[in-house]
Amino acid sequence: MGTQERKEREREALRELIIQTALVIVETEGLESLTMRAIADRIEYSQSKIYAFFPSKDALCAVLCQDNCEKMLEILKKVPLTDSPEKDLKKLVLKTMEFHASHPHSDELLTEVCFGKKPQEIPKAFLEIEKLFIAALTKLKSPHIRSNEDLQAALDIIRCIFIGVSSLMRAKVSKEGHKRGLLMAENTLDVLLRGWNHE
Repeated sequence: MGTQERKEREREALRELIIQTALVIVETEGLESLTMRAIADRIEYSQSKIYAFFPSKDALCAVLCQDNCEKMLEILKKVPLTDSPEKDLKKLVLKTMEFHASHPHSDELLTEVCFGKKPQEIPKAFLEIEKLFIAALTKLKSPHIRSNEDLQAALDIIRCIFIGVSSLMRAKVSKEGHKRGLLMAENTLDVLLRGWNHE
């Protein structure tokens, strides 16, 4: 292996270490605890080394968010679809909730990147996830979801379910509490689906 190739590998390994360390901080301590100094202290490098890869915390958060969205997209792509658009939509929502439950603060990170004070470019994987939900909503053939505006409103309602239930799950709750959170999401969806399918 040549010197240049070795340096490139070392550089990529350090970049990945920074990303993984940042994810651990976010998942264990929350987004507010993520600072370049906190990462530097954990990996025993100077902050300037971290800034060489990521010019700001916002830039780092955008990468973390993309990473989470890619993981979630892979999970959602594997959801087996049925002949029932209602069941398919519920499966997508519940799998998303399970992802957020197993990746604490991922919803907070997504909100910060897409809707925060300094919104970043929306991750491509997130847009692909939205397409899965749009396809499921379209298959409902609801008389209340006909236009693009109706679809966006339906997506916003689903996002509110994610954010609300994820906020509850983010608290240090028991396994029973997590189950209750998922049940809340499922019950809310049942009510929504009845409304969306009602003439």
